[in-house]
Amino acid sequence: MIGLNVESTPYQIADVSGIQIGFNSTTFRLKINKITNPENELLKNLGLKEGDELVSFNGVQINYMNAPDIFGSPKNQMKTGDNLELVVARASGGKDEKVTLKTKINKTKTDYEFSLTEMKNPDSGAKLLETLG
Repeated sequence: MIGLNVESTPYQIADVSGIQIGFNSTTFRLKINKITNPENELLKNLGLKEGDELVSFNGVQINYMNAPDIFGSPKNQMKTGDNLELVVARASGGKDEKVTLKTKINKTKTDYEFSLTEMKNPDSGAKLLETLG
């Protein structure tokens, strides 16, 4: 309506709903602040715990920049049955111990990537809105 096309591209991600993730500014790692859905099968099968800090996912080091894509993205789609290996740093006796957690993805959900493009030939209504803006 305003001279823009909105496109959505669906993709599959691992269902990791039920965790709140924060950031540890000392270690520069993402941290599991809270597990809000302890009944999530994937989280139960992994054995993820509050306080765990994410180190790597399927051999790929996790950092602030790639974190949004770790559990699924348009380029890294997940599917039921995929192997999942998550290395976490877990506090033990006053120091961090690296623990490898493994499971298979038992459930995925659909997420969407959205993109905006300008219409090549907007109709008269879109042109009018454009001039009013």
